Amino acid sequence: MAAARKPAPDAADSDDAPAAPWGRLVPVEADHARLDMFDAEYSIGRSKRCSLRLADMRISGEHCIIRREEGGTVIITDRSTNGTFVNKERLVANVPRQLHNGDTITLAQPEPSPEDLKDVGAFIFYEFEKRPREASKPTSRVDIGTIYDLRRELGKGTFGVVYLARHRVTGEQCAIKMIRKRKLQQSAYTMEEVEAESRLMVNLKHPYLARLQSSWHDRDHIYLVMDLYTGGELFARIVEGKGVYPEPQAKLITLRLLLAIQYLHEHNIAHRDLKPENVMIASTDDDTDVRIVDFGGAKQLRGSGYRSYVGSHQYMAPEVVGRKGSVLKRGRYDQGCDMWSLGIIVYVIISAYTPFTGDAVASSGGRIAWGFNPPAAWKDVSPQCKDLIRHLLDPDQEERLSADEALMHPWLADLYRQWSVDHPQHASRHARTTFDIAMPSSSSSAAAAAAASAAAAGAATAVPLSASGPAARSKRPRSDSDSPVAAAAAAADAGGAADPAGAAAAEGSASEQAPRSKRPTPGASE
Repeated sequence: MAAARKPAPDAADSDDAPAAPWGRLVPVEADHARLDMFDAEYSIGRSKRCSLRLADMRISGEHCIIRREEGGTVIITDRSTNGTFVNKERLVANVPRQLHNGDTITLAQPEPSPEDLKDVGAFIFYEFEKRPREASKPTSRVDIGTIYDLRRELGKGTFGVVYLARHRVTGEQCAIKMIRKRKLQQSAYTMEEVEAESRLMVNLKHPYLARLQSSWHDRDHIYLVMDLYTGGELFARIVEGKGVYPEPQAKLITLRLLLAIQYLHEHNIAHRDLKPENVMIASTDDDTDVRIVDFGGAKQLRGSGYRSYVGSHQYMAPEVVGRKGSVLKRGRYDQGCDMWSLGIIVYVIISAYTPFTGDAVASSGGRIAWGFNPPAAWKDVSPQCKDLIRHLLDPDQEERLSADEALMHPWLADLYRQWSVDHPQHASRHARTTFDIAMPSSSSSAAAAAAASAAAAGAATAVPLSASGPAARSKRPRSDSDSPVAAAAAAADAGGAADPAGAAAAEGSASEQAPRSKRPTPGASE
């Protein structure tokens, strides 16, 4: 049986008391008490301190709180173990949700049986001062529950959680990344960096980059509202789903990732944490329709280059691995780190293996031996595909292919040209000046010759891409010396160590490695 405390004196006892309640909780079960609401905040739970007490052991000490904000918005927040439900939907713990006139609140169960109603209770909320529901975009410091219903958790990281959400008025689904400010304050990041990242992401508009719809914050959290992608991670698609991609589909994914990388690099931005876990498949209809997500390490290039140790261990370029423990801050790297990571991603989507572990880069003493393993996965793969991977995994960042050069590689050039012609609104500056979209290029000069490949010490065993193996989900180390602008989006895991490494490496096995060719001439065809 529920008991309610009188939270406010009668009007005759106090000049400050309202003449009538602003709201009321009416019990569905007649044995429970009605709660008239005069004050700004009320609590329901098992504790004697609660405004409305329920004795059942399934009810937490302070199960939920109902609060009336300035301006009249009514908010309910779940604080329980067994859950608070509004209209049979479970609230996300500690995330405010707006209450509306006629909403049904149940505790511990979404739809209690008649017997349970006597113990856990169900209440209908009535609001006596009506307000119109607004369909506006959230503004700074507005409660998320006034605009969105948070339905379920999609993922969790160091700084916060990603939820599936639905706009209350339009019904549109989205993903909301919720960053806890307290966690952020314990890191090297600042609110200024968070706001800068939000501005950066909102301005990124490309068909193969995740879209940030809006961002705002309240007292405890920062919220990033993003498009929802239902196809899952590329990593999960390979490891837990359908397995590797045939070469034609792998080529299409590579093209789309490269187009997105090219767009970032044209805007002087490096992602710095490219990996299969940070590539989402837009829907279940087409598992080559990919989006690059998680800009937690993204940064605009200023000055002489990047210097921080940022990225995921297995996908870090040698020049980034070399930044670990660099006390004197010597050495810089540029957007070429993304191209190295892409090379490993292409290797993975074709074979489900990585060419080497992150430790191989660190412990090689400047040389990395790798080959196209396992042989069965590569026996029908074209020489052009393998050649592109070799050029992307050039340990010399000055000789590694740029995004423009990789798109003009014989494996991709025809697709790149056709895509640019078919999508002129998204064509890059490079495409507009290379193809006949704007100014055809009839005499492009050849790119600089790649350095001769050092002899490999022998092919290393490829590393299985499995949840338990060395190439499992990678973790991203971060450096306080150069905190990324994209701190707010860093819901991916942090941590993971790598040893210092030399910058040079040799690739290929004695049986598989082809002689190094010069960088492909722009416009070359197969």
